[in-house]
Amino acid sequence: MTAFPTSANGESIASTSPLRVPIMTFIAGIGDNVRKAFAASDSPAGELYRSGQLELLDIPLPQLVGNKQDPLHGPSMEDPGRPIWNLTPEQQNIVEQAQIVMIDSHGGGPVFLDPKQNLPKDKQHILGNVKWVQATYAGVEMYLNLLHALPAEQLPTFTLTRAGGMMPRIMAQYVLGYLTMIERKLLEAKDFQSKRDYARVEMISYRPAQ
Repeated sequence: MTAFPTSANGESIASTSPLRVPIMTFIAGIGDNVRKAFAASDSPAGELYRSGQLELLDIPLPQLVGNKQDPLHGPSMEDPGRPIWNLTPEQQNIVEQAQIVMIDSHGGGPVFLDPKQNLPKDKQHILGNVKWVQATYAGVEMYLNLLHALPAEQLPTFTLTRAGGMMPRIMAQYVLGYLTMIERKLLEAKDFQSKRDYARVEMISYRPAQ
């Protein structure tokens, strides 16, 4: 994130008061990693963060019916049966004033594009000032799937950006690891070990990397 909203007179908001960006995610460590990246960045955003003019604040995720906001832990969590968003008064004030937020697409799509169904009644207005939504990963299908159902007068006016820049290395590591696991028969090795079978012939019969 290197661009910032401007006020009515064209001045950068961050130049007059600290820009407070809520981070709402089910992914452990995202907030810490983002803060470390900004602290080390030589970009204008990094300079603002180090000067105290940009604050990156961890805020609890809204809890959706069926725990759809958390595809990782949601299946093992108790379904509230209704939207819940437990915020302290300070946290609610931060979200109400926020013009930039970072949020997972699984939670962000429903609460931004269908707040009446996915936010508690007393918090359906809470995201009204947001002008920029930064996703925590590359996929934004949760927004696109809901976008097509909206009438023209309800189309969102905020900008949505995804975490595409950091994904190539992560996905490359994933693919390389998965290929290694398959080609070197690591799953089969686990089965052989459980049976106390050395299986020498099977385990040395694999395609070479070159």
